[in-house]
Amino acid sequence: MFWNQLIKNLFLFIIIFTISSSAQSKRETYVVELDSMVSFKKFTLFNGYLDNTSLINSINDATEKSNKKLLDVAKFFEKIKPLSIRKFIRRLPEDVAYLTTTSGKKFNVEGFQKLLVVETFSKIDVNTLNDELKTNKTVKKITHDAEVAVSTWPPNDPYYTSQPQFYSSSYNIHLPRAWNYSAGNSGIKIAVVDNGIDYTHTDLGAGFGSGYRIRGGWDYKDNDSDPRPTYSTETHGTPIAGILGAINWNNTGVVGIAGGSSSAISSGCQIFSLRVTDEDVGENGVNMLQASLISEAVFEAATDPSVNNGFGYGVNVINCSFGSLTGMYWDWGSLFYQSYYNSFAWAYINNVVVVASRGNVGGDVTAETVIYPASFSNGHVVMSISGVNDYGYIASQSCYGNGVTLSAPFYLNYTTQNNNSYGDFAGTSNSAPFVAGVSALVFSKFRERSMPILGEDVQEILKKSAEPTSDPYRYGSGRLNAGQALHISSAPFNMLHLTASTNRTVTTVSNPLNNLIAFYYPYGLYAVAETKKIQGTVHIPDSFILETSEKLSRI
Repeated sequence: MFWNQLIKNLFLFIIIFTISSSAQSKRETYVVELDSMVSFKKFTLFNGYLDNTSLINSINDATEKSNKKLLDVAKFFEKIKPLSIRKFIRRLPEDVAYLTTTSGKKFNVEGFQKLLVVETFSKIDVNTLNDELKTNKTVKKITHDAEVAVSTWPPNDPYYTSQPQFYSSSYNIHLPRAWNYSAGNSGIKIAVVDNGIDYTHTDLGAGFGSGYRIRGGWDYKDNDSDPRPTYSTETHGTPIAGILGAINWNNTGVVGIAGGSSSAISSGCQIFSLRVTDEDVGENGVNMLQASLISEAVFEAATDPSVNNGFGYGVNVINCSFGSLTGMYWDWGSLFYQSYYNSFAWAYINNVVVVASRGNVGGDVTAETVIYPASFSNGHVVMSISGVNDYGYIASQSCYGNGVTLSAPFYLNYTTQNNNSYGDFAGTSNSAPFVAGVSALVFSKFRERSMPILGEDVQEILKKSAEPTSDPYRYGSGRLNAGQALHISSAPFNMLHLTASTNRTVTTVSNPLNNLIAFYYPYGLYAVAETKKIQGTVHIPDSFILETSEKLSRI
């Protein structure tokens, strides 16, 4: 009995000690800004830290009573009780006010000398404390030290080396550079309109719904809430989901473009599986899709539930890795065809980026072989993506022609497949999710900056950041460059929306920003800070027609 009680008490002590130790292991770091230079020589230790006990005790030191600045600082630190205090630049002597550049110019370092870094075990309410500091003539401000993410490359996912199109092939999308800015935000939603996604895959979170990577969706074929593939030949949606959002940094499998900077589900974009399968199997051995279900899924995906009584998904990006020739079933005068188009138009005016594959029948898409929905790109309603090989040249099977928006990798050596497996994926069906994934990263970055952005803005950022070519017929605005797209989506670059009048003249160009590039759209003028400055009146080119003030009102 005695030994059992002793063991229990010892076990309890271990638990209490462990909890206490872990609770104190996380230190909070703050930066304190002084209004003027203060000498701390008397309290500075050899390693650049201050003897905070002696500093605080100086409040009662008669010899320091006349040093008002020092007393202001000491009283402040007595209040917050720091664990440690150090100089901002620890090995810089405090009496140095200037350093010399390699060109011989003087550089003022007093700003650095007015900063102190402190550590505490408890969090500080900086807003309340800064209000109190208004009466302190020496301590100006306290700020929580910022945590800066390190470059998230290489990841610990073992098969990332089998995905050279992300980072190492002769042409690649420069994903490591993009991840320096954002690897995906959980507030951004991507819809995959396809065969359905095998959400039991470990690298996709092995689950469905709240708390999982595949956050939701619908089976439009069977009209139920389980959008997982039913037929063994439904093998098209799961690889796309892996390209878009395989979970990163989980020591498992592959990486996804917008899969997050950690293995936590709170990191990375949400994916919605919208199953629109047809029972017929195509020549490629994969189930075809049903156009009426596609229209329904796109329409619902683009609808914002917060303003439509809970109807819709309110996604930011829709991936459409499919297409059909106009001569197959289309009745140009039918309400069905018009409604099919209007579903994509509905997404466009709801600021959703819709990305569609250009097709794999090879060569120029002529008037007789126009493929939809990719050809809706002529009205900017969708982005039409052709495919390029690992050297950046148009893939022999890829379609191209008027209206191509961008080109992206036609191949990916490794991605998720059904039944918890992995394999390659090819076609413009592969190209589209590359662009959709980077679109989600751009949306993510602007969300993280708390800056509004339209779907049209995302399109233009991707086009302006693309690797240029001399052949827009095949490559559109160029080859997808995720790194550059995220670069111009990040500080110090800014997005500015300017409203145009119906005569295509922008008069509201009073410009609070320097260095603007103008982005022209059918319904207005937008800008991203980059290299040129807009002054005076700007005219939208005649090739764009502003139809009604109603369309302008949404900008």
